[in-house]
Amino acid sequence: MERLTLSTIIFTAVVAFLAIQKEQQTEKQQAQTQVIAPSKTNTIGSEFQRIRIANQLSMAEMATKIGLSESNIVSIEADRAVPSRELLFKFEDMFHCAINMDASIKP
Repeated sequence: MERLTLSTIIFTAVVAFLAIQKEQQTEKQQAQTQVIAPSKTNTIGSEFQRIRIANQLSMAEMATKIGLSESNIVSIEADRAVPSRELLFKFEDMFHCAINMDASIKP
């Protein structure tokens, strides 16, 4: 039976660590480039909700992430409030997605 040296053990541990890091990075990249099906109702609110759910975020988490109150998120998703273009661009950049800017707003 071969006796392992300390340098062999350290080398093996580093190789395993790097392999795990590479796998996690690949999974993260795949998650960022996922294709999310367009919403069926075609409103900006439904687009917001679709992307929030696809990213597995609660309304509170979404609000914190983009700097709004939870009630603002509720209003946007219910089409009672229209987000500014700046907010839409921030949202798209943050979640690596595209919101249909031509989505109709329910009265």
